[in-house]
Amino acid sequence: ELLSRFELVVPKSATNKKGADGVRALLSSAGVSDKEFRIGKTKVFLGVGVLDQLEQRRMEYIASKVLSMQMLVRAYNARKRLKLLRDEKARAAKAKAEAEAAARAAE
Repeated sequence: ELLSRFELVVPKSATNKKGADGVRALLSSAGVSDKEFRIGKTKVFLGVGVLDQLEQRRMEYIASKVLSMQMLVRAYNARKRLKLLRDEKARAAKAKAEAEAAARAAE
């Protein structure tokens, strides 16, 4: 569970392993010293503040990805709106030119 939850926080090379070796690699690449955790047969025991530190890094990573997605969507919407405005302006200019041409022809 620890590996799947925090694999986002560390580089990909550290999450290739499974089990105790994977947890050890994940924690060491996350900057947690060997003195701050113990790995049992079925559980991982973390020292005070280690889980909070990992959660903090995970939330910062997720927040940065969310900001990137928001930036992409806002840029897409801005380009779409700009295209609509340009098309509308071109249609208005074309209609004005046609009206002027019709007025000249009527004279």
